[in-house]
Amino acid sequence: MVLLAGIVASWVIYDILFWQQPNNLYDLNVYLGSAARWLDGGQPYMTAAVSSWPSGPQHDFFLYPPPFLPIFGLLSRLPVIPVAPAFPVAMVACAFFAYLCLALLRVS
Repeated sequence: MVLLAGIVASWVIYDILFWQQPNNLYDLNVYLGSAARWLDGGQPYMTAAVSSWPSGPQHDFFLYPPPFLPIFGLLSRLPVIPVAPAFPVAMVACAFFAYLCLALLRVS
């Protein structure tokens, strides 16, 4: 019982510490930061081995194929206030469309 209580306590402490970090929309910030770097003439993709952690999501590297760079490049030039809420809405819409395409969800 003591071991179980220790595991649960460490899990709860880890969750509390993890969720206190400001990592809201980390993926979106990675895509916007690397696409903005690409528009400014920099390299959006990783070109060397990882030797240190990026200092923030804007300094992380792009993960999608090149056709998505212009889309995120355009979004990186827009204000963050409309882009941030539109990103989760677009992800939910894409998931809904995928369910429809796979016939996992019926709309009547």
